[in-house]
Amino acid sequence: DDYGLRAQGSHGYIPPSWPLTAADRDTFKRWLEIANILGMEHMGTGADPTNTPYRADWDVAAQKWNTLGAIACREGIKLYTHNHDSAYDFLLDGGPLDAQGRPTRSSGIRKLEYFLKVTDRKSVYLELDVFWAHVAQYKFHTYTAHDGSQRERVFDPAALVERNSTRFPLFHAKDGVLNPQSGLGYDMVPFGTGDIDYRRFFT
Repeated sequence: DDYGLRAQGSHGYIPPSWPLTAADRDTFKRWLEIANILGMEHMGTGADPTNTPYRADWDVAAQKWNTLGAIACREGIKLYTHNHDSAYDFLLDGGPLDAQGRPTRSSGIRKLEYFLKVTDRKSVYLELDVFWAHVAQYKFHTYTAHDGSQRERVFDPAALVERNSTRFPLFHAKDGVLNPQSGLGYDMVPFGTGDIDYRRFFT
């Protein structure tokens, strides 16, 4: 307040368990209260909704986030997940099963694209980390289809936002310079000095 700063959001508490325990629900509501006290419109996490590539696990994660999102919405807060590159890898949702009965091949949909489809657009949101989305563009461009063929599908982070503009209320704006030798495809650089087309994102 002294310096006229306005807080937009922060990584807060996302309950680890599912189904929610009473203690987890109470702690989550306390974090929402803190966000409201600070005047923040958003609260989220710096972790993926789940750490596996399997559709069944993303379905469970969607149930959890739909429940948490509804609680946050009632408190006037937009709940978001902030993700790095791995969340934009391809979902495993078909093909031959492995020894544990899990799918081994993909329909070509990415994990967070699927998450957007199966969560409530009115209460579950994303904060796009623009740098790491471009790393995903570099790393994850081919997949093994259900029939075993290799297919290419290049990720366009800005197009994802354009198709789902109301689901991305926040950006984490980090810039990068192309460097195919880095292993990530980009080197992180001070904002405004890189190759990422931020004008497209911000419009």
